[in-house]
Amino acid sequence: MLSNIKDLTEKIKCQVLLRKEELLICLIIVLVGTASYGLGILSVQKEHSPIEIRNTLKASESKVLGASSTASGTTADSVITPSENKGSIVASKNGKAYYFTTCTGVSRIAEKNKVYFQTPAEAEARGYYLAANCKK
Repeated sequence: MLSNIKDLTEKIKCQVLLRKEELLICLIIVLVGTASYGLGILSVQKEHSPIEIRNTLKASESKVLGASSTASGTTADSVITPSENKGSIVASKNGKAYYFTTCTGVSRIAEKNKVYFQTPAEAEARGYYLAANCKK
């Protein structure tokens, strides 16, 4: 029985050495397929949230940096989001669809034609509708 196992392992080693290139190609194909699948899953994530920059400072640090402290005087916690600057909803002057700033359709709108809204309700009140390729 033990000699049969040794013979079998020797046969496997010989086959691996003889087919080294074929095994390498198969391994590369499996790795590329796995990486492509993973990237595909990452590209279609459903939840897109706006980017937030949080700045938490102690009262002494906020005075040094010129920031205002909160009512409690302990920290100055500020959140900067796209909606504070221009709005988190973007539409074109020439179209009727609106997009969230995280949607890919925004990149196709020229900067001079962009119209910004704070909420989807505000955009819909102006006659715009949510683009089909842009999900909440």
